[in-house]
Amino acid sequence: MAIAKGATLFEKHVGLATDKYPLNAYSAAPAQVRLWLEAARTAVAMNGTEGRRHEFSAPELKALGDLKRAVFSTRAMGAGHILQADDFCLAMPSSEGQLTASDISKYTEYCTLRPVEAGVPILQKEVSATDTRSLVHGIVRDIKALLKTSAAVVPAQLELEISHHYGLERFREAGAAMITVINREYCKRLLLLLPGQWHPEHWHTVKDETFHVLYGEIDLALDGKHRKCVTNDVVVIAQGAKHEFRSATGAVIEEVSSTHARNDSRYTDPSIAVNTQRKTYITNWMD
Repeated sequence: MAIAKGATLFEKHVGLATDKYPLNAYSAAPAQVRLWLEAARTAVAMNGTEGRRHEFSAPELKALGDLKRAVFSTRAMGAGHILQADDFCLAMPSSEGQLTASDISKYTEYCTLRPVEAGVPILQKEVSATDTRSLVHGIVRDIKALLKTSAAVVPAQLELEISHHYGLERFREAGAAMITVINREYCKRLLLLLPGQWHPEHWHTVKDETFHVLYGEIDLALDGKHRKCVTNDVVVIAQGAKHEFRSATGAVIEEVSSTHARNDSRYTDPSIAVNTQRKTYITNWMD
């Protein structure tokens, strides 16, 4: 911006054309600044500012609510059923007191309090809500700390699978976290155990797998025989072999196997199989 000698403070910051110095293309003339200030004043009047927000009227709130997609059941469900993605669909219009799209979150678990028919609105009073956000965030934080300590390199775009055999609230006692790197005819995954965690006894009906301990130590029971595995140990676990493992220190295990199927694990404790909601999947969890 060209500035004339003796220009005022306003002229220096805004820019005024003179006979000697024309206005540069990137400079703002007073008329332009005036338009911007008027637009800002209008925006503040319409939207308010922090601590002085515009209060929505009842008609405005109703109109906004009518535009929300509402939750409708896609199948009949009994009492005590935890809602899954294929149990409902989103459509308009909504009914008063109905769950809407804004209520649905990967961190909120809804459980039916009474039987629900197929194709009906799911009302807030018909379900109980459990917020798992703090539990999941704490698990993700500690898994990231374990990976940092172990110096394991993990591609940032991969999904984190949290396996909680007896519920999220008991994850630090029984469970494990998994990261699938690739799953084709061959599969590579990382198994992550926090200190003091135990993965219950199970076996696989389809895949063979090999454990390579990358960090920490695990106590492995393989077909009833116990052994301690330390960093760099390699163990082959054949299809059908019962195994369980725990770690006092925390551990990172590389699992190399044939194709991994989500329903291929069979557990000795039958109550685990009954818990169909024992997996939580987290995306975009890496920094």
